[in-house]
Amino acid sequence: EYIDEKNGGHLNRKVDPKKSGNAAGPIVTNTTLTILRLIGKYIQMMRLLQPIAFDVMVCLSHLFDYYLFTVFNFFGARSDLEQNLSTRLRGCLKRIQDALILNTDVTDEDPGAHEKVPTPGLSPVVDCSASESVYGLGVRVAAVESLIFLATQLETLYPYIEPLIPHQRRTFCQQFYSSTVKIAPEIRHHVYMAVAAQVIDYDGILNRMSSVKWDISDLMSQHNQYVDVLLRQLQVLTMRLDEVSRCCPIPREANMTLWECIVRITNRTLLEGFSQARRCTNEGRSLMQLDFQSSYIEFLMLLELLRPQRVIKPYHKAYYLPEAALEEWLQQNRLLYSQRQLQSLISTMTHVTKKTRSKLNSIIENGSAKS
Repeated sequence: EYIDEKNGGHLNRKVDPKKSGNAAGPIVTNTTLTILRLIGKYIQMMRLLQPIAFDVMVCLSHLFDYYLFTVFNFFGARSDLEQNLSTRLRGCLKRIQDALILNTDVTDEDPGAHEKVPTPGLSPVVDCSASESVYGLGVRVAAVESLIFLATQLETLYPYIEPLIPHQRRTFCQQFYSSTVKIAPEIRHHVYMAVAAQVIDYDGILNRMSSVKWDISDLMSQHNQYVDVLLRQLQVLTMRLDEVSRCCPIPREANMTLWECIVRITNRTLLEGFSQARRCTNEGRSLMQLDFQSSYIEFLMLLELLRPQRVIKPYHKAYYLPEAALEEWLQQNRLLYSQRQLQSLISTMTHVTKKTRSKLNSIIENGSAKS
């Protein structure tokens, strides 16, 4: 509410939390501000104490390294998602862990142990497991957006930092910026993917899809019940996001990234559910398309994000391809789907001969082995 200090009263003028959040500037935590102050002191030391400027730069890089590692470790690390880390990010995290994080099996007598710090621990006050808070989305947003803000400030300071380092040591500074500072925005995707993986009951949707009969002879005009369950969960999620945004403004970039991750996982869930069909008719494939359109038409129009039809629609269309065109389609699309999904698709094609089906399965197996 707006407070009228002159009259000593309140004006009942509500402020839109989304608009106020965007107008308030970047989201910055006290930790980020403290690190920025320390960086300012480090730069001052580098300027005044030229003989140790490189040593100070190394300490400055350790400070940012530890902060990046901590944010990822608290809010972005998931065993089932770490396989999707880019080569750069995976290498960055491993380098930081090897150089800075103390191994619990290492004794104090080992060389280099005194230069390392224990693995960071998340405060018990922070709850990232409650669905009501969208699995700690507010604190996740504050953490990752602050990290990216700090990385942006470091890039701004680069022209002032590099001249303070001896010429023969400037390669270290360049590598620090290219291999760590510029990678910080990648953390955003993994943090919000960790939320997206929990906000919808994907396993429940898959279980409902497994009970659907796709070998029907007449096309129904109504989609299956699992579609209603999915849409209801998305509606509940939207309401919870509105509640979270009242306490912690969610930047547009964060909001878009979160929904993109949700769309991707939902897309993969539907694709997996469709591929589980053991028997399917032409009417069944049409029903799959009806379910998919019912799930996404309003959802995607609202978000204006990526179009999952790029993956699911070709999967449906392949069912109707003649035998002669299937081999070419497999070569072009085999990287989009898993081996089991492709084999399931081929097995449900009633118009494909046994000989052709065997040949196509061989192409799938050989392609998977090469990849």
